[in-house]
Amino acid sequence: PLSYPAFQKWFLNLTTKQAVKYAYKIITPSQTTKDDLIKYFNCSREKIQVTYFGRNQQLITNSSQLSQRKKQILYIGRIEEKKNIKNLLKAFQFFSKKFPDYKLILAGKPGYGFENIQYSISNIQYLGYVSQEQKDRLLYESSCLVLISKYEGFGFPILEAFSHNLPVLASDIPVLKEIGQDACLFTSPKSPQDIAQKLEQVTQDENLRQDLIAKGKIRLEDFN
Repeated sequence: PLSYPAFQKWFLNLTTKQAVKYAYKIITPSQTTKDDLIKYFNCSREKIQVTYFGRNQQLITNSSQLSQRKKQILYIGRIEEKKNIKNLLKAFQFFSKKFPDYKLILAGKPGYGFENIQYSISNIQYLGYVSQEQKDRLLYESSCLVLISKYEGFGFPILEAFSHNLPVLASDIPVLKEIGQDACLFTSPKSPQDIAQKLEQVTQDENLRQDLIAKGKIRLEDFN
């Protein structure tokens, strides 16, 4: 609830209650979202159909592209409270003390709580909203993708990372574990220290990286 302004919370609750009451069928992008509708809005289980989002199956196969990875950690999404950006920045500060040559790239438009986010070290780069072309380039170039949200309905950047042979560090919330399964490295979104430790693993352990990339290719096949 602290991730939304008062009016938006009221509006979201009102429109969701109306949908639950009047919709003939409700399509959710994850089992987690279905479970939440049943738990918090007393929605009929039979009314909800889980239908995962799909992703273009094209993968990078050119080895020269894969060798162009830079020492940068990529985040894609709105810069807001729900996405847990504050803990990501704290974690990256810990990580940077040991690996100062890495950058953190934040790609996404401002959201609720953006004005309260402080950037205290120079190797954090905020790009704002990026085009599809820019996003693809960042996915080609980066060392890993990080998505440590407090809550998601699906987690589409995980699939984008899988399709670009990019290992993923994700928060261990139910929906991201549902989507990523064994193809992601998971961390506690509440612990900057744990996030920093897992960032070190996913950027420095080449065996782990290759294992996650291979599993990501397999997992992506479930989202055609």
